[in-house]
Amino acid sequence: MAFSLPAYGLLALAGIMAFWGRPERLISRAGSCLAVTAVFFTYILVRTTMSPVEYLARTDMLMVLACLIVYLLTARYLTDGRLRVAIFIVLFGLVVAEVVIGAQQFAYGNEWMPFGLVRPPSGERASGMFISSIHLAGFLEAMGPFALALALWGSKKMWLRIMTGYAALLCYFGVGITGSRGGWLSTIFSLGVFTVLALGVLRRTNRAFFPMAVYLTLLIAPLLMTGALLLGARSKMISERMELMGRIVEVRKKGVYDVRIYNWQAALDQWRAAKWAGTGSGTHLYYGRLYRRPPLQADPEHAHGDYLELLAEYGIIGAVGMAAFLFAHLRRGLRSYNEFVTQHAQEPHSPAIHLALQVGALSAVSSYLAHSVVDFNLHLPGNALLFGFIFGILVNPSPTHDTSGETETKRPIKLLPRLLLPSLGLWLAVAGLPKLRGEIFCEKSRVALRDGLYSEAVDFAQRGLQTEKKNPFLYYHLGQAHRLDAMKAPRSARKTRLEQAEKAFHEGLVLFPQDEDLWIRLGQTLDALGDYKNARDAYECALELDPNLGILYAYYAKHLISAGRESEAEEILAKGQQLTSQNLSTFLNGPLQAPNAPAEQPR
Repeated sequence: MAFSLPAYGLLALAGIMAFWGRPERLISRAGSCLAVTAVFFTYILVRTTMSPVEYLARTDMLMVLACLIVYLLTARYLTDGRLRVAIFIVLFGLVVAEVVIGAQQFAYGNEWMPFGLVRPPSGERASGMFISSIHLAGFLEAMGPFALALALWGSKKMWLRIMTGYAALLCYFGVGITGSRGGWLSTIFSLGVFTVLALGVLRRTNRAFFPMAVYLTLLIAPLLMTGALLLGARSKMISERMELMGRIVEVRKKGVYDVRIYNWQAALDQWRAAKWAGTGSGTHLYYGRLYRRPPLQADPEHAHGDYLELLAEYGIIGAVGMAAFLFAHLRRGLRSYNEFVTQHAQEPHSPAIHLALQVGALSAVSSYLAHSVVDFNLHLPGNALLFGFIFGILVNPSPTHDTSGETETKRPIKLLPRLLLPSLGLWLAVAGLPKLRGEIFCEKSRVALRDGLYSEAVDFAQRGLQTEKKNPFLYYHLGQAHRLDAMKAPRSARKTRLEQAEKAFHEGLVLFPQDEDLWIRLGQTLDALGDYKNARDAYECALELDPNLGILYAYYAKHLISAGRESEAEEILAKGQQLTSQNLSTFLNGPLQAPNAPAEQPR
């Protein structure tokens, strides 16, 4: 949140300033979309306040508030087509930057990023400045249809159409080099939707050419697909990812599935624990561990599917709310599309900005309807905010959109009270901005701890705790820095630092008792203090929270050896070894890292 809170602050300011703005009127049909949105997101926000771990729920709450502000600003204030196009031009600039960075990563197979940022090991898979290639693909697949639509209908100026067409090519090239199978499939699906909508426009504006356009589409589409496959085959990474395309649901020898299947199974188990209202916002972080299958030893932070994670955390009520939200907005978008096509048929040679944006919005939403089955793009704030903007376009396509003879509501304030946006902005500011200092120091402490700068990590964590008392990871970093620093200190100074570490871990567990990382570190600290009885309880708590993570058994075995229980340690180690392909015995001879650290994940 250290990276998203500054953007949320700007959005909060925009929401507050909307009080002095003059909103556009909405035709009465938009009311159903706003009503469904109000009910659905009210439930989401209420559910976040009732979630077991306040800090984990905070991420969803702040992101939802920010998305609602973007959605309402777009629907009520940013309605001018030229203004919306200007926003997309800025986004196309980001597309260029992301693809250039991604092309560097793809070409050289390095982990390069600008601004001194560090990306997880990804090999040749491009991720740009996103946290993963999945999320870069999600951004580009949503931007591609808008670039295509604006190239076709957005302007009479040839240079502008060429530039947006070039942006579209960059988007789809970028999706290709991400190696994201979900991104590839959802891009194909959205291009199919775009083609159908474009042919629908042509059928109404140039009926004589329509049959030829259909034939050309049926001829060119396979050629383009074949060309993309041939180009992709020249890259070893892309070829390997193509071979994996069919393995999402394929049962291989020994019954091993694609990793997503294990994520989905855990999410369904989580849903069964609380079918109607779900287990609460952010809870998949630890329910995914509790219900993990042994083949999935990497940390299942997300369910690898937006729909299943929504179902698991918010229950049937949340899933029905999402379905109603999508249905209302897609129906609204399709009706507006038909009306814009009718308008464009009267002047087929004139630019049709609103039609272009409507086709782009419907196609972009279709890409996420597909991609959200297998990935979790809408849990990334940047992509979620982008779709707040896109759904805002769907609910109010233009400021003068009244071709169906419907009358505007005489008192639009009844649809959307004037104080709603300022209230959301104030809520976001009050709930989010005071946390920024603590989040910044939490991130600084994490990086210092990663780099072995333990005294700096302690200092940063303590400074963060001056203003933020509900972040369990601040206590984790503080305790871990004290513990590791104690291991390097003389014996005379070791006990005091270990006791400080113990205190920090206990305080973190008060906020987040389901965190196995905190329990493991507490156990190691107690081992160092010679308190083997309480240390054993800590390890057993970690194993109860994540019974199928092999490395936890190595931690426990090391404790048992320290306590003089070698025979029991051998049994525990053998049990853990059955769960993982890692050689757990090697961990007994050196320092153990965090239970879910990348260094401990199988390649």
